[in-house]
Amino acid sequence: MRKGLLELTTAYQIQGQAEKLLTSNEYELDSLSVLVLAEETGCSAYDCEFVALAQRFDIPLVTSDKKLLSVFPEQAIAPKAFIS
Repeated sequence: MRKGLLELTTAYQIQGQAEKLLTSNEYELDSLSVLVLAEETGCSAYDCEFVALAQRFDIPLVTSDKKLLSVFPEQAIAPKAFIS
């Protein structure tokens, strides 16, 4: 919408479809664990939500974020390394 590529009604329809796809695929996280990760690393709480979720399920966090790759080498992996 910001660039004039979508009208409000189209954007609203797309958003609705996305929300339906996410239903039953959202996960609750303990806010304290997210905030502790953020405090310990200096990463944003937003980024740490993804790290905490990956840690919870013991799966790699595939990311191109250089800071996350550096700060969380045990959890974060670059896409190219992941597919290798």
